[in-house]
Amino acid sequence: MVIVVLVDFSPVSVQAARYAVNLSQQFEDIRYIFYHSHYSVTEIETVQADMDAFADSIKAEHPQAIFSTEINKKGITDGTRELVTTFNADLVIMGINGKGKFNQKLIGSNTLIVAESLDVPVLIIPENCTWKPLEHLMLAIPYQAHLSGILPLDAIEKVVRDFNFKLEIASVHVDQKVADLIVTLTDQQALVDRWAHLQPTYTILDGSNIVNTLLEHAHKQGASWICTVTKEHSFWELLLKGSVTSDLAYRSDLPILVF
Repeated sequence: MVIVVLVDFSPVSVQAARYAVNLSQQFEDIRYIFYHSHYSVTEIETVQADMDAFADSIKAEHPQAIFSTEINKKGITDGTRELVTTFNADLVIMGINGKGKFNQKLIGSNTLIVAESLDVPVLIIPENCTWKPLEHLMLAIPYQAHLSGILPLDAIEKVVRDFNFKLEIASVHVDQKVADLIVTLTDQQALVDRWAHLQPTYTILDGSNIVNTLLEHAHKQGASWICTVTKEHSFWELLLKGSVTSDLAYRSDLPILVF
């Protein structure tokens, strides 16, 4: 498995990198590409020295980790996309600051933009996230019909298998007519059946406050990551205006996996 980890040497990106490397304690055969997009006026020698110091600290803390470093002058989105293609990466990991903070550097302020632009899943690591061994992936979906054509089913299943997750499907319900409820339940049961070999659990949650509901349920169930889909813009539009994914990323203390 190849994981691209974006670093700009800010505390939030270093924390995300350390979370990423902790995965190698639980899973074998992970190769990391630590990537810095160098577009500023800072001398390249200084940037290289920062990257070398960062790499040395990672190696000292996690001697088992296999990694290389990349620095280029491309924009962060184009540079990340190029590395994903070059190394056939399976996952990108980035950090994020709390919303409204003034100390955001390149990574924290561009995380959601990059996440929506890539063809591989992106794991967003909040600034107050701590590492725990992985066990439980909570896939958050709206309680609506016809999701099979929107969800990247094979890609989600690959993550479940790669990280040996127990899968929970958490469906967020808003007010619907009884007839619609029946149609939706039938359709979502078909989704659960599609993944029957993964033995997922299925939960319907009250969506009066979506983000709070998801976070409270995730903690109650001991979720390791919360998974959501943001690249299909119609995905959450029946639930509320705005972005569930961005609110989750800014308010969560659990990693958010974005497809």
